Formats: sequence, C-alpha cells, structure tokens
Amino acid sequence: MATVSKGQAMVERLEAFILRYVAVPGGREGGVGLVLAIWCLHTWLSERYTTTPYLVITAATKQAGKTLCMEVLGLLCRNPRQLATVRALAVVRMIEAFEGRVTFFFDEAEKLASSKAGDERSIMTSGYRVGGKQAITVGKSFTEFKTYASKCFALIGDLMDVLRDRSVVVILQRAVPVADFNVERAEAEGAAGELVKDVVGFFKELPALRSPEFLSGRDREIWTVLWSIAGALELDAATTKRLTRCVVDLTAAKSAPAKRFNRSAESEADAMTRTYSERALADLRKVVGAGEPGVWTSVAVERMKGLDDGPWRTFGGVGLSETSLAGLVGVHGVRPERIRMVVGKGARAAEQKRGYSRKVLGLA
Repeated sequence: MATVSKGQAMVERLEAFILRYVAVPGGREGGVGLVLAIWCLHTWLSERYTTTPYLVITAATKQAGKTLCMEVLGLLCRNPRQLATVRALAVVRMIEAFEGRVTFFFDEAEKLASSKAGDERSIMTSGYRVGGKQAITVGKSFTEFKTYASKCFALIGDLMDVLRDRSVVVILQRAVPVADFNVERAEAEGAAGELVKDVVGFFKELPALRSPEFLSGRDREIWTVLWSIAGALELDAATTKRLTRCVVDLTAAKSAPAKRFNRSAESEADAMTRTYSERALADLRKVVGAGEPGVWTSVAVERMKGLDDGPWRTFGGVGLSETSLAGLVGVHGVRPERIRMVVGKGARAAEQKRGYSRKVLGLA
C-alpha cells in the first residue's frame, strides 16, 4: 500500500470538508474541491509571493450555493472578511490593518460593474500583484493605499473581464450538498479550526515556484502560486492527474463568451483564439497515430478531449466539437478532407464524412 504524504493527507481533509457542504461540478473526481482547498492554503502564504490568484464563484442562476461556498471557504482561509457591500476606503484600511494578511469575500460582485464603483474596481484590478496601489480621497486630499490581498468574488453571470482574467473561475450549479451547513455550523466551525491548525504548522518554508508548463500567458501566472503549493504537498500521481485535468478544464472554460459583461477589447479575444488554435494544432498532431493514414474529425475530437493536460473537455464552455476544431486549426491552413464512403454493396447513395489526413497535417 502506497504511503500518503503528510501534505496530501492534509489537503484531502480540506477537500473533504469543502465537499461535505458545497456541491461542485464533477464531484470529487472533477477536482474542483481540490483546487478550492489549495486556494485556501495559498491565503496563508499570499504575502510571501508576488501574486495572488483571485477566486470567482459564479452560477447561471440563484440558489446555486455561491454564498454558502464562500462561508465554508472562509472558515479555512486566513483572516476572512465577508463583505456584501464594497467600500473602497474600508477595504484598503483593512488591508493596511492586516498588512495584507487578509482574505476578502465579496458577495454580489455584479455591483463592481457600476459606473459608481471606479475606486473599488481599481483596487481589485491592481490588488492581485505585490506593489499594487490606489489613490483614494480622504477628506480633502488623496492618500495612496496598498491593494494587494487575497480576494474571492461571488455573482451571477461573469465578472468584468479585467478581473475574470486574474481569477480562477468556478461555475456552480444547483445541487444538494452532502450535509446541511446551517444545521452543522457549530460542528463545522470546530472541525475547520482543527484543520487550520494543521495548515498553519505545515509550511515551514515557502514552496519553491513551479509553473504549470501546460498553460501560457496570464493563465500560467495566476496558477503558478497554486501549482507551487501543490508541488510542496507531494501529491501522488492519481491526485496530480486529477488536479491537472481540473486546472486545464477550469482555464479552458474561461474561453466561453462572457454571460453578462462584454469583453474589454476585440484584441483580447483574438489573442485567445490564436493561443487555442496553436494548441489545437499541436494536440491534433499528438493524437494522430504514427501508423494512421488519417483520422476522422469526430475521432480526433474524442482523443483530444481525452488528453489529461488538454483544455478540450470544457473549451468554449461546452467542449471541443468538430466545428470548433475545424475553425481552430483552419487558422493555420489545416482543412479536413471530404472523403466519400460508399454504404453497402451497390448502394446508390454515399455518405460524406470529414477526416484529417496525415498529408494535410504535414506528418506523412
């Protein structure tokens, strides 16, 4: 029987605690609970890194457990502050008082899109990186405040793109959790307190930075801290695989069009398309076997979805399809060939299917 590391045992307890009260997509196997547990861990170390990935808890409907999720996570994070109303001066004063060692939970974060929330948006935009500052009016003069601190947002629909880009986004759906948090609140608070003691005593040294090489750009930046902490936990192969799949699934799901707020610029969408089109071509090459003369588009799609470190299971919010694959690799001049297949001996009709040949891919 394989020995479980102390770090893995600890994060599994955190994950089990979260999943007892929060119903996440995919359940335990989906890995979302594991990601949430590691995010909670990072709040105890955030001031020792140069970035802190934000967390967004969203859903398409009410009563999906967003507020509940924040309450549960708050029990596991450092110096949690649950705020229903965001006031710029109050937030920066708390950051100042706690010297950045605080975790904010902002409910109903749709309010940040308001034209009146300029200072609040600026705090959030700059506050994911050490050195972020915002000048705020105090009395008759401006005072510059530090804005760096861990932050979680809950809302229906999508957060403004500038914040979404800096966040790990988890989409909840209506479901029944294992246990009722309100009924077990006292017990849950006690259990969380014991878990926190283990967390505080675990990290004697700062985990070395390890970047998730399967991500790029801003995605790699925001996941580096969490990936580094995961490395320090010494997770086994199965748990690492579960985490990897979840990371790429959550990242790729952000490629879906915003559900409420428009993207900040067309250039950003174009950049995202280029990034995924290059990845699609590379992964398409990967799934075409050396001895295969070609592969049906439908088969290529299923194989690409099966890549543990591929973003295709949730790409575009619905997963890779034959149409979206054709669009992505078409950017590079790769086109599926029309192959006519006669159905049955002497059949009058023929079935047309799309296939990618090795010759087209330049692999022959």
